[in-house]
Amino acid sequence: MNIRILGAHNCESLNSRLISLLVDDVLVIDAGSITSSLSFDDQQKLKAILLTHQHYDHIRDIPTIAMNFFLRQRKIDIYTIQPVRDIIVDGLLNNTIYPDFWNRPPDDPTVRFNIVSPGKAFTVAGYQVLAVPVSHRVPTVGYQLTSAD
Repeated sequence: MNIRILGAHNCESLNSRLISLLVDDVLVIDAGSITSSLSFDDQQKLKAILLTHQHYDHIRDIPTIAMNFFLRQRKIDIYTIQPVRDIIVDGLLNNTIYPDFWNRPPDDPTVRFNIVSPGKAFTVAGYQVLAVPVSHRVPTVGYQLTSAD
């Protein structure tokens, strides 16, 4: 498993980026710096995004990655807990701040939210994923990833 740190900070500057971890070029944990770190071609290799919680430094690039996928008629799966999905839908992808890509195009939306439950394993892009509850100021999960190798 190859893990590349795209960003690991809650502040951003020329030399530091918000939280994002890229796994084997296809899976991202948190969306703080996806679009500022990856080329359009590299973004299109992504199969899914796992979001840990709703703080801005972890969800910031959801609107821009959604736009990039929408313009290329591609889909992206986002896995997260319900409160994070609600914040994104109500506060970012709400047709005021950014288009509602979870509803566009209506017949096959660009952003597909998948609600995870702590303690319940699921499979994403060939990885076994377990959402693990984490103590934080807002509802949060961490992710345990297991690959076939």
